[in-house]
Amino acid sequence: MRGLPKPKAARLPRVDFSEGFTRGNNPVYVFGALLTQRQFTAANFDLGFLNTPPPIDNFRTQFTAALPLYDAGQTGRRIKDAKLSAQGAGENGQRTQQEVISMS
Repeated sequence: MRGLPKPKAARLPRVDFSEGFTRGNNPVYVFGALLTQRQFTAANFDLGFLNTPPPIDNFRTQFTAALPLYDAGQTGRRIKDAKLSAQGAGENGQRTQQEVISMS
């Protein structure tokens, strides 16, 4: 079974997945990570903690989805260009075959 040419695939929905991991003890990083994780408490206002926090791990999992709605005809143009390019490649192959036959 043949796969979709890339220009046609541009019309389909797309789902991406990514994961990330960071670890650090930079005070600004730790402060921001705790806020983002909603784990910041009153104890985190201690000056010793604010100036020299312990390292914190930050895991991030992300799913994104995209569906093209309108691209001003660019996908249709790319599909047409791909078809013409494939047709031209086929004709070049036939011409080369004929040249080889005529040389024999």
